[in-house]
Amino acid sequence: MAAAIFGQNVSVAWLDAFQFLLEKGRDIPNLAVTIEHPLEENARIRALLDRFIAAQRSQKPSHRVEPISTVANTIFPSALYLPRLGPKASAHLYEMSGLARSVSRRRNRLGTYFERLVAWPKDGHAVNQLEKVVSRIKSARARGRAKENSLEIGIAEPCDSEMPNDQNTAALPIYSPGRDNGIMGFPCLSHISLSLVDGTLHMTALYRNHEFVRRAYGNYVGLGRLLGFIANESGSEVGELMCVSSHADPEIGHGSGFGANALRRLLADCHAARADSSQSRGA
Repeated sequence: MAAAIFGQNVSVAWLDAFQFLLEKGRDIPNLAVTIEHPLEENARIRALLDRFIAAQRSQKPSHRVEPISTVANTIFPSALYLPRLGPKASAHLYEMSGLARSVSRRRNRLGTYFERLVAWPKDGHAVNQLEKVVSRIKSARARGRAKENSLEIGIAEPCDSEMPNDQNTAALPIYSPGRDNGIMGFPCLSHISLSLVDGTLHMTALYRNHEFVRRAYGNYVGLGRLLGFIANESGSEVGELMCVSSHADPEIGHGSGFGANALRRLLADCHAARADSSQSRGA
């Protein structure tokens, strides 16, 4: 049942994966979506999905559908990262995200993915895992390891791999055993890996459960921005993003899902927008 989808940008990759799920008409396991340029979107497709989500939020508030921008910001709050600040940009990001944490906790008492990346609780204090990962990639590049170098970001405890002579591995845990016991709820993102190849940084993310209308597009956007941040701060180029969904849900009608006809209309509208965009580029 496994399937692989390849797309040039976030919008096209999501659209092809969404079509595959609708054609199957049910949940499937092991869906791998690879995005060649994870910082790029098709503005027309994005606008259509934004409009669909806004309509659902208005018509069915109980569905708890969040805007794409909100979903993306749980992974990487891009408005808080200001590259123009140069060496101070990351410190500003961490400071501002800390100030905003009390607000985000009102929405989700378990916090956000970004919080777990920059403030993982360990031994009574918060560990900024993201900063450690950036430092490790910088160190690898400084030692001439821009080629054939891999850096693993797993779900081990923070600092487990901080051995004096081991600078090629790092841990960014998201799933917390004993704390995260929900079957379908937060956190669905459970694992991230990074690979540095010829100076280009690639990311693989694993989701244990993935809702394709509510979450997938925003997740792709957020992960792409996270990859862009790590690459920029470490002096690397942005490579591919692969997102593997252990359980992919098209959200057709069951539970708090959406009507099949509405989803098919959304799919058709997005394909029309994709075609129009292709024709415009060729004109």
